[in-house]
Amino acid sequence: MLSSLQWSAWGPQYWALSGSIVSFAAMVVLLARFDDRPIFAWQGIITLNAVISILSVAMKAAVAFVISECLAQWKWVLFTREDRPLIDFDRIDSATRGPLGSLRILLGTKGAFVVKLGAVLTLLAVALDPLAQQIIQVREIVVYTQTNRNGGNGLSALNSGTESYSMGSAIRNQRPLLNSTLSEWSVTTGLPLSMQGAILNGISKPPSEVEQEALVQCPTSNCTWNQFSTVGICHRCNDVSSELRPVQDFGQVVVALANTTYANAKIPSTAFTLPNGHFIANIDGCPPYNGRYADCENKQSFGVYSDSIYTDIDTLVWSMSIIHPDMEALNKSVGFTPGESDGGSKAGLTLWPDVPLKAT
Repeated sequence: MLSSLQWSAWGPQYWALSGSIVSFAAMVVLLARFDDRPIFAWQGIITLNAVISILSVAMKAAVAFVISECLAQWKWVLFTREDRPLIDFDRIDSATRGPLGSLRILLGTKGAFVVKLGAVLTLLAVALDPLAQQIIQVREIVVYTQTNRNGGNGLSALNSGTESYSMGSAIRNQRPLLNSTLSEWSVTTGLPLSMQGAILNGISKPPSEVEQEALVQCPTSNCTWNQFSTVGICHRCNDVSSELRPVQDFGQVVVALANTTYANAKIPSTAFTLPNGHFIANIDGCPPYNGRYADCENKQSFGVYSDSIYTDIDTLVWSMSIIHPDMEALNKSVGFTPGESDGGSKAGLTLWPDVPLKAT
């Protein structure tokens, strides 16, 4: 049967039609096989688009060959069945050569529905290549993979976090008191260098930089973790000048802190305090930086203590405050020259407690 089909008058057309069917079937199989699959490139050269393009060209060439042969034979059939104008012979002959002749058939030939069908198929074959390329749509999607926790060769996305921290040391010390049965207890704590470095890093750098230094391992450009809590160190600085409050009659405290023998002396003094107990005090009438009484008493307790500006932090590691003169305001005052002394003259100077202060 194959030998008779090969050497028959319509053998080439049969083979071309079979080839177009095989090409179409191969396109369907490939598109179904690689639907929603990653893009492949065989040996880095041939892609799926190239394979589909080759198959579509082969199918188009086979279909165009069969249609042109059928149109060439059908013109004889038409003139055998009925008398027709000779111009139809030329039009049908042109249709076997390409799409322009097919347009002439559709626009100028009467009847001949089979010939017009062949002309339509010829025009559709022209659009086969771009339509075949349009079938392939490439889109970016996120594919989630499970983290490999068994140490295999799979992809692994890891983040550094802990729900508890138990490293470090705490040593209790007991010291007996003299002439007493009681003892004084103290606790000495120590942290590993890694935690000390993390604390110093969080204090010295802005939070945005600290967040970028989080240790993560992501084999792709998009890794997602469930929300978790971990230990982190950051810092914040607020302007608390509005919380400064003046305290009058602070002379006895200034004398006591100065460790002088004039314990009963009455010295006019004013202090400015913060809610955490930090204060700055000086003798009333003293100029800042100039003169004999330029030094102010500035005391606070370092460490962890309750503060109204840190009520939103439940794990405060360290807090401190600073009270200092408002240098910008002082520089604008008349007669103020920081770091110089004029022998005690107060002419034109801003005197305590009228010195503008700021607190952070």
